[in-house]
Order: sequence, then structure tokens, then C-alpha cells
Amino acid sequence: MNPIIMVANFSGNVGKTTLTKNLLLPNMLDVRIFAVEDVNAGYNQGEAVQLSAEQTQAILEQVVEASFTSAVIVDVGASNVSNFFAALSSYENMQEFITKVVVPTEPSEKVQTDTISTLHYLTEQLGFDASKISLILNKVPTKLPVDAVFGELVTKAAELGIFAAGEVPESDTFQIAANMGKTIDELAAMDPKQILADSKARQAAGGDPKEGVRLMLAAASAKKLKVRLDDIFGKLDIFG
Repeated sequence: MNPIIMVANFSGNVGKTTLTKNLLLPNMLDVRIFAVEDVNAGYNQGEAVQLSAEQTQAILEQVVEASFTSAVIVDVGASNVSNFFAALSSYENMQEFITKVVVPTEPSEKVQTDTISTLHYLTEQLGFDASKISLILNKVPTKLPVDAVFGELVTKAAELGIFAAGEVPESDTFQIAANMGKTIDELAAMDPKQILADSKARQAAGGDPKEGVRLMLAAASAKKLKVRLDDIFGKLDIFG
């Protein structure tokens, strides 16, 4: 079997789909995505197989079968996660077939409380070994120390033997890339100097250079984000 990665948190708006598309996908060849969600606007048509938690048996059948030929990511939406986890608990040792559980979190107090609940459920109710679970500290404010934002959460997670694979800074570049239909990886592959040159040429021809300047800055930002995301992926140690 190829790796099966589950991305989940009891809280919504933590960046599960954003991290799936920008952290996991660019670093994994030949991968299939299953979105466990009634509605998931984060994926375009054809990008993911979408099923609800009520179809858990069908999900598991398709996920395991897909893993014979490719890596698999299961992105569990917040509206379905409780039902999906409850359904998983009815299968003996299902956790043994899942390579890694990625739990993104973000600064709000409610989300961090839900994150601790998620970690407890994964280890105590679903039987996951702590080594299979990785936190990702997402939307980290650039002007505050990480400990000031996530210190209590990180401490409680460590008590369970669970640690953060890394920190993703708060950045508008993710939304800019999404609006363009690109990933951070794709945006980072663009040449800021060439974008700026094209913008100057557009201005010389009477056009508005602002869009090009914004794109140039976004590409430069994406290059730094890509380095951070690649480092986090390495620490997830998905392929052993």
C-alpha cells in the first residue's frame, strides 16, 4: 500500500484544504484526494472525490483500493468530521492502515480547544499512535512569538506525545494564489523579474502596471513560503 494521509480537525477554517493543496500535493507524485464533506468549495470539479461521512464504508473501500496504486489524501471537512470519526471507531484497528494524520490549527482560542479535543479523540477513541499524528501551526501571526500564540496547545499536545511539524505564517499570498487558480508551488515557479519586466512593458503600452506589480510581489512571497512548506513536509516523514 501507498501512504494514506488524513487531514482533520473538529474545527473548521483551519486551512485543511489549503494545506492539502499547497503543502501535501506538490510534494507527492501520483496522489488522489478524497474530500469527506457535503460541500467543499476548496476543490474544483475533478480535483477530489467528494463523499459525505454517511458513506464511510464507500470512502474506506475507495481509499484503500486507491492506495494500491497511488498515495491518498483524505481531507475531512469540519461538518463531517464527528460522524466520520464515529464511523471509523466501528472498525477494528483501522488506524493501522492510515500512515499519518495531519491536524492543522490556528490562533483562535476555540480552534485550539477543539484541536486538543481532536488529538484526544484520535489517540484515545481511534487508537492512533501519537507518532502518526502531526500538528501544523497555521496562520501564525508574524508579529507575535509562536509560544505566545500556541504555547498552551503545544504543551498539551506534547503531553500526549504529539508535536508540531512546523509553522505556516499568516499570508495573503495563499488567497492570491487561489484567486489565480494556482498553488503556492506554481506561483513560486514564476520569475518575479520577468513579471516586473512584463509589467513595465504593459505600462509603456499605456496599460495599468499595478496587477503585474502585485503578481511580482506575490511570486516573491510564494518562493519563501514554498521553502517553509517543503521543510514542514520533510518533517512529516510520510514516506519514512
